Amino acid sequence: MTHQKLYEELFERSPSKKTYLSCLLKNYPGNFQFDPELTKFSTISKRERSEFLSVVSFLSLASQTDDEVYWTDAVPLYFQKLRSMFPELKFLTKFDKPSDKRRLMIGLDPKRLKYYESVYELVDYALIAFQPRKDLEYFDGEIIIPPWNSNTEPMTYLVPTREKRTWNASAFTDQLFSFNISDRMNSYPTKLKDNRFDSCYDCVCEYRIWELYYLKHDIIPTENMVLIEMLR
Repeated sequence: MTHQKLYEELFERSPSKKTYLSCLLKNYPGNFQFDPELTKFSTISKRERSEFLSVVSFLSLASQTDDEVYWTDAVPLYFQKLRSMFPELKFLTKFDKPSDKRRLMIGLDPKRLKYYESVYELVDYALIAFQPRKDLEYFDGEIIIPPWNSNTEPMTYLVPTREKRTWNASAFTDQLFSFNISDRMNSYPTKLKDNRFDSCYDCVCEYRIWELYYLKHDIIPTENMVLIEMLR
């Protein structure tokens, strides 16, 4: 099943040109050689890395200079890294007073959907951890399927619109299961040539996220710049 088909079955419409799910792996040609000296791998957990990369992709695609990013939950270990990566943004916690600037909300606890619904009324854009366990009426929007997701309890992230829809939990779970055993294992055009990575969704998607981050900051990413991040 293709990513477009997954999207169409979840949303009953074709993805827009700005769909996060499709743009992460769109137009991805080329190959290069990797510097073998970059060997240091991160101690961050797979779940944290998946979550972190979801936030990086969202901020790289949706944020503008001077936006306020409202963090609705307890700050994670990578919070300060995000601040240093996006110096053009102002990161706020629940203890900070917002201004009248454009605001983005980050909500990463799928059990707090009702709370995020009320906060979303006060912001312009949002990224919400989304893992429906039962049918529910909630915002429509674009779905991010991050790299390095769990095989058994996959997490997705919703970039909501203002419109509501009914989410069918059973259909949603079935489609994610199909993605995990099919699309996730497929081979995608990749620039990765090091034997620690292959052309699966996880490796190629993370590489694309780092490319998007560098391009957002008007930096032409080199092979080593991106792969240093992947190997941290």
